[in-house]
Amino acid sequence: MGSFSADLTDKIRSIFEDISTHVENKIGSLTLDEIQLKPFDNALFSDNLDSLLFHHVMQRVTRSFVTKLGQDMEAIAREILESSGATNIRWKKQAEPFDIKFNHHNGTDEYWIEMKSIFGQNKSNQATIDAEAEKATRAGKKFLLCVYNENREDTDGILSGPNFWNFIGDDDETWENLSLLLKEEGKKFDFEDWATQAVERLKV
Repeated sequence: MGSFSADLTDKIRSIFEDISTHVENKIGSLTLDEIQLKPFDNALFSDNLDSLLFHHVMQRVTRSFVTKLGQDMEAIAREILESSGATNIRWKKQAEPFDIKFNHHNGTDEYWIEMKSIFGQNKSNQATIDAEAEKATRAGKKFLLCVYNENREDTDGILSGPNFWNFIGDDDETWENLSLLLKEEGKKFDFEDWATQAVERLKV
């Protein structure tokens, strides 16, 4: 496949621009009133205002980034699927309770996918995942648990890390191309600068 097309690159960049805007807006909405509602934190950092503020700002940064990235991961996967020639792609409400449903470009296999960021969080909802796998099998579909931010040796019905991205891209270079794009986009997320600016704003 070579490098990503200009169209696919632009679409993924647009998703990350949206994530960046979301995080900056969330940081900008943090107020001293919210922080003052946390008595334990205020007591713990009563002699160090900077640490108190950095603590709350970085919590806001981390939570907003992780939440928004998780919400938009299906959108990134969808764009890669469309570029790879997959058809009948459904996500969000059209795919519930799964994250994504699509027909492979070969035209015969339909996949129902559950996406997770890491394996660890699956322990608490393994029963749900097993039920979804059974539901897909009964419907004559192929179920996949796809863990996009952790890399392990895959087993039947599970794809992780680069193997997941290469599968949906239908190309062994998909992850390599995506990781190069992620490297570029990551330079735009200056959490330290954003946090410093927010702390200075809150100190005034």
